[in-house]
Amino acid sequence: MESKDPMPVKSPEPLPQKEIGQQFNECEGLYYRRMKDEAIACLTNIVQVAPNYAAAHYLLGKIAEDLEFNPRKALNHFGTAVSKDENNQQYILSFGIALYQEHEYPQAISVFSKLLELNPSHGEAYYRRGLCFEAEGKQEEAIKDVQLAKIHGAPPGDVEAFLQKHVQPTEPQLKIDKRQQLLMLAEENIRMHRLDEAEQQFNEMVQLNPQDDYALFKLGLLYWEGKRDQEKALDYLGKAIDLNKNYSDYFYQRAIIFQFLEKFPLAISDYSSVLSIKSKEGAVFGYRAECYMKLGEYKKAELDLHSAIKYSDSNKDSYNRSLAEISAKTGSPIIKSKENTQLLIDRGNKYKADKEYDLAKNDFMEAITIDPSNASARFQLGRLYSEKLRNSDEALNCFNKAIELNHGERDYFFQRGLLYFGKKDFAKAKEDFSKGLELSPNDGQLYYYRGDCNKELGLKTEAIDDLLKAKQFDPGWTDAVTGLLKGLK
Repeated sequence: MESKDPMPVKSPEPLPQKEIGQQFNECEGLYYRRMKDEAIACLTNIVQVAPNYAAAHYLLGKIAEDLEFNPRKALNHFGTAVSKDENNQQYILSFGIALYQEHEYPQAISVFSKLLELNPSHGEAYYRRGLCFEAEGKQEEAIKDVQLAKIHGAPPGDVEAFLQKHVQPTEPQLKIDKRQQLLMLAEENIRMHRLDEAEQQFNEMVQLNPQDDYALFKLGLLYWEGKRDQEKALDYLGKAIDLNKNYSDYFYQRAIIFQFLEKFPLAISDYSSVLSIKSKEGAVFGYRAECYMKLGEYKKAELDLHSAIKYSDSNKDSYNRSLAEISAKTGSPIIKSKENTQLLIDRGNKYKADKEYDLAKNDFMEAITIDPSNASARFQLGRLYSEKLRNSDEALNCFNKAIELNHGERDYFFQRGLLYFGKKDFAKAKEDFSKGLELSPNDGQLYYYRGDCNKELGLKTEAIDDLLKAKQFDPGWTDAVTGLLKGLK
């Protein structure tokens, strides 16, 4: 008997970029339900589509750590997550702990030191680094770090146990210097919103050392975030930058204030300084692009947005919309490729908002031609036909196809329901609003329209039930509900 060739393994379906965040939430749910294999498969699909999505690598590390009990595998995943998002404190902490558990103490010390550069008040980072120093036989450094951990709120039980073991009652503990005490008090006062006291302590730090750029930086943040005094915030941040031009956060915070004050050239200069220090900060490229757009420098904005997309795990939809807006303003071409389908859709929506309906229609249809399986393009074309071109038959065809391609979108059923409602086909409209409620169970808008359908169909009891739920889940419908209920008496 001839052996049959094995069935080919089907590759996972590509995941549209806009759904990655939603897909990740589903993966996370599988992890919390301890469905190991399903969670790994879910996250592997994300990594294949978006290899720079740091959160997926981190969660794979948590699975390896918590469900597979494979510390080396967890270490590798945590390291990858940090390489994709270098400033995420949770990723760095987990990476350092994994290195410690694998007895790679010098590397762990380096990782915890990096974390403390990002957050000098991270109590657990001090504690973990102290354990590494202990393992390396560096007793004095270990004790000092654990004492700092105690000051900065690390878990007290572990800290006290360490200090009781290593510091004899008759042996004087290493003293925390005056600056560290003031910093600790100031940050505690900020947490308690005692801003005047925090300001006084930061000023005392500056009195101790007029070259203390970090204290000046914290004063700048205090005036920006706490006291809402942009002028003083800029003054202190400027002084911090004059003393230390190697700390990107100083430039970043000042750039945010300049952008808020619409001083876009100054903001661009500071964002550029950040990127000269850290060249792969996707969010910074995105913010600088916003400034260029405000100044009408669209070509520079376009270049920055491409970099933002390259280096960011999040906000890619927003960056694509900005690219589409630039293309709509300048006429710059969008390369016709499956990867750029969403750009065409976003540009079409921009044309629609600008009342350029023919151009919008062309973009939606081009997106459909490139990717016939793209439900979003069909849906947006349907809305254009329904809302602007007043062609309900074409709109209905588009909505039908969009739902055929993707029956998991609440808005698709809602918009088709509105179309049936406008045609006075209340039975079909009700069916669509009901399907929408299966996807969005506490949706006041859907309950309102289904209630209206029930009213038109003579189903008084069902109409009252739906209308009351509409008001319950969304009080904004109260007046409209009251009007319909009066008509039912």
